[in-house]
Amino acid sequence: MSTRHRRRVACGTLALLAGLATAGCGPDPNAEQSAEQVPDNAILIGLSTPLSGSLAGVGEHNRWGAELAVEEINAAGGINGRPLGLVAEDNACNPAEGANVATRFADNPDVVGILGAFCSSVTLATMPVVLDAEVPLVIGVSSTPDITEQSGTGGNDWAFRITPSDTDMAIGLAKYLSDNEDVDRISYVAEDSDYGRGGAQALIDELEKDGVEVASTDYFAQGTTDFSTILAKVRGERPDMLAIFAVGADDVNFAKQFLSTGMAADISLTGRPALDLYEREGLLGSGDLDSANGVMQYSAGVDTPENKEFVAAFTEKFDQEPVVQSFHGYLQAKVLADAIERAGSADRAAVREALETTDLPSPLGGRITFDEHNQAYDHAVVRGVKDGEEVVLDVITTSPGN
Repeated sequence: MSTRHRRRVACGTLALLAGLATAGCGPDPNAEQSAEQVPDNAILIGLSTPLSGSLAGVGEHNRWGAELAVEEINAAGGINGRPLGLVAEDNACNPAEGANVATRFADNPDVVGILGAFCSSVTLATMPVVLDAEVPLVIGVSSTPDITEQSGTGGNDWAFRITPSDTDMAIGLAKYLSDNEDVDRISYVAEDSDYGRGGAQALIDELEKDGVEVASTDYFAQGTTDFSTILAKVRGERPDMLAIFAVGADDVNFAKQFLSTGMAADISLTGRPALDLYEREGLLGSGDLDSANGVMQYSAGVDTPENKEFVAAFTEKFDQEPVVQSFHGYLQAKVLADAIERAGSADRAAVREALETTDLPSPLGGRITFDEHNQAYDHAVVRGVKDGEEVVLDVITTSPGN
């Protein structure tokens, strides 16, 4: 690594963590240590995720998943004789703050790689930082196709995504809807972000090939509390289905208001509804959403031995089942740790090279390998509701040509 990328760490950065503290410096209020104190000789990895705002709940799940992976790795002896240490920082799903978090990680030579950055817009803002600093970034949760286009041969060979993109998932959901639903017109409601706009447009593009019309399209700001105007518009359009693309508290809030209108009797939800969160919030018990379906990158209900083992371990540790973001935190950490171990060192360039040859089984039944755009094609899950409970309707292959 060149000297311009081996900048010394100042007070207020990650060197202030337990075991790395320097005299005269106080702890960074944005940095959060993992469940246990980081040992002095730990190999550090950073996690950039939203731990405040409307996404704090699922951001915490993201951190929990990574913590579980680190705990398992250390229980098995660590990496090349050294423990793994996780440091999580709050990016607030804000691109500017995400770039700041990535810079703080990059400025600490003890941080070997970064997991993040959850929100697609934040990941896109993080990618130039890791490219300039030459630090590996393993991406989960973020699904905009722009990440694929810009990674690997797209220009950024330090960014690797383990999860399918909006386009990959839209292809699978469109096929499922065409095969299983009688649908002619769909309304789209999405958060005004790279994730929301990208997800909605990807599904629109795929369904238009099957002749499904767009009844209406509305975008809302993250943190919106009142969806009455949008819902009134949708009611007036009388679509067959309503596709929602939102995350965390916004998604749950929208679902509550959608249910309160009574429209669920005539309009089914699809897109990317967080059915696992709906179930946890008690929104499925009435049966009003039994016709809902959607595609996600994960479900705790996937019936593989590896996923059952993960769900059991996560539930035992955190007293609740994992959600999409928990799974990504877990798998991101496993993928980065595997690369560090195969690299045989904590050198960032060596770890990046090892990531290129990753070949790991996924708990979903697929494998994590990267193409020329550093994009992996794990399975995705079509989820639905039956008798008031979330169920797995289909597990789909997202590889190109399938």
